[in-house]
Amino acid sequence: MSDSNPYQVPPDSNLASNLGGNPVASEDARIWLGFLVAPLIVPILLSVGIVLGAPFYLETGDSGMPIGVIVLPLVIMSVGVVFAYVMMLLVGMPFVILLRSLGLLNLGWLNLVAVGLSVFFVLVACVISFLIQPVEVSDVIGDICYSICIMALPLTVTATGFWFVACRGRQVQGAIDTESS
Repeated sequence: MSDSNPYQVPPDSNLASNLGGNPVASEDARIWLGFLVAPLIVPILLSVGIVLGAPFYLETGDSGMPIGVIVLPLVIMSVGVVFAYVMMLLVGMPFVILLRSLGLLNLGWLNLVAVGLSVFFVLVACVISFLIQPVEVSDVIGDICYSICIMALPLTVTATGFWFVACRGRQVQGAIDTESS
């Protein structure tokens, strides 16, 4: 009896399904899968949270519209998913490419970039708001901190989801093949 695996694709085959024979191609496939899956995490979590939390809201005696339990998750899923993919394409992908080329594509750096981006976006929004209508900074400092926290949470959840799909269990170091050296 032969010890060879009848389902194993020969290494000289150029089939697209032969990702196991090429660690770089397998790594690239996982990163692309991370780009596809990670933007879905926050809209799905928000939608599930609204659907599961709605009975508690409706029991309090408030005259809430039950149709909102259906409409709001649909809006979040349609608008939120499109926005998440656009942001992943325009902002997330360049940072992942940069971190990967520097050999820093890990959970810590991904979350640090996510928090840094949330601070940047909130501060840009504040500057634009202050240019439109000047206010005393001390009046809105709490709102700025709150906004940074609210923005950082979905970004870090998305970054962590990307890491779980694309990088967890692997040492992602650019296009360096560490197994054949």
